[in-house]
Amino acid sequence: EEALETSSHVQHSLKRPGRKVQAAKDQREMKHFQNVLNFDAFKNDPFGALEQHLKNSIKLQKEEEVKQKVKQKQTKTPASAVKDKLKEQKRTGTKNAKSVKSVKGKFSKPKRHK
Repeated sequence: EEALETSSHVQHSLKRPGRKVQAAKDQREMKHFQNVLNFDAFKNDPFGALEQHLKNSIKLQKEEEVKQKVKQKQTKTPASAVKDKLKEQKRTGTKNAKSVKSVKGKFSKPKRHK
């Protein structure tokens, strides 16, 4: 019975949008399409405009990916940063254990004596 509830929940989230929602989406898409057709650069050179659009889109996407990576690095804890550095050294084969050891010692938990 629980499996049926879960599958119906998944089906519910995958339902097609209602008629009003779909009509509004279609209207927005048609307006956007008309704006593209009326754009001077597209009128003069459709393929060139499309090529430029794709180049700009790819450039923007790459910039966003870089921003996300920088943001992720900034939110990492010092311990996870050390782990990443060790993984990178292992992957590249470089050994700079002294610098890693000194950083690792600063953030590691104190040892408990029994």
